[in-house]
Amino acid sequence: MQGSALILLIREAYQAFLPFTWLEPWSMRYVGSVRVYELWEYVVGRRPRGTYIQTAEWLVTKSEEQGSIHVVSRLPEVAVGRGQVVEIDGGWLPRKSATLEGLRTDPDAHVIRTEAFWEWIVHLDDLLDFLFGRVLPALGARRVEPDDAWLVGNRLWVRGSVTIRHAFLNTEAGPIFLDDGVEVMEGAMIRGPVWVGPNTQIKMGAKIYGPVLIGPVCKVAGELHHVWIDGFTNKAHDGFLGHAIVGKWCNLGADTNNSNLKNNYAPVKIWSYVHNRFVETGEQFLGLFLADHSRSGINTMFNTGTVAGPFANVFGGGFPRTFIPPFAWGGASGFQTFRVDKAIEMAERMMRRRGRTLTSEEKVRIEEVFQRSASYRWWETARS
Repeated sequence: MQGSALILLIREAYQAFLPFTWLEPWSMRYVGSVRVYELWEYVVGRRPRGTYIQTAEWLVTKSEEQGSIHVVSRLPEVAVGRGQVVEIDGGWLPRKSATLEGLRTDPDAHVIRTEAFWEWIVHLDDLLDFLFGRVLPALGARRVEPDDAWLVGNRLWVRGSVTIRHAFLNTEAGPIFLDDGVEVMEGAMIRGPVWVGPNTQIKMGAKIYGPVLIGPVCKVAGELHHVWIDGFTNKAHDGFLGHAIVGKWCNLGADTNNSNLKNNYAPVKIWSYVHNRFVETGEQFLGLFLADHSRSGINTMFNTGTVAGPFANVFGGGFPRTFIPPFAWGGASGFQTFRVDKAIEMAERMMRRRGRTLTSEEKVRIEEVFQRSASYRWWETARS
């Protein structure tokens, strides 16, 4: 691979992965301790150099730099060398191939088709298999038996400095990995497979049963099952999340709950930005899909297959609609528009608490998304 370029291209990922690609590429999502684009390092065998991350038609850039890896979006087609393109249908996640050559030719190479955001929840077990099988060995993790916790099985892995106090950890059904800086408080119960990213806090009495994938700098409490939390997000109180994806910089109020199964056990329909309507998924279990910088008030209820955000602020009694556009402010009784200047102020405050700064480029992107998403805010159309 020396002197050649690996270019990860895009195929309809922007719309298919909305609402999570309004503000950044799918490739920038945290899968525990690494980002989606970094998963390719464990397929290719070397760390990307001169990486470029872009999404959507107004953000795409080009580069001729030799020897670099260019990522445009989520684990899509692969280009090897200059001008030599090897197509693998968009969004497949390699699990077993050790090299690109193997990926091209190995008939046993295992891939996961993910052509829409919600399919990553369907395949969350497989994603965790990939992380534990291919990523964990490269992190220098060590297997431990903590003195101050009850451990069932012998598949607890940690990296760096981890604090565990009087917690219950069961690794019989799957391994558990706790990254550097993770704190597991008293009475927390974790049943693998579970991966917890760096500097995340698992609060007292949390009930987490895998597959669960939590990114960096989160606060997590309550009951979680089949959940992927991106990063820098607070779910710091009781409440149930199931078959859900929660983006970056979100905050879920106390006793926020989502349904992940319809009362009649029917397959879940979900909003598709590609088709501009609700589509059949064929899946019985799908919960909440909450995009970046969104939040819920206390006692908020989300119905099965809800798609919300970014910058959605949901509160009040009853179940709001299962499609909540970007910059929506309200709930079951109706919505109004969350002004973009106020949204930026809110993002700045939350990020400042984590020692982060909202850049001028990010502010421009937020304003752009506010304009581009206006047609989905039906109450604005009704007024005009």
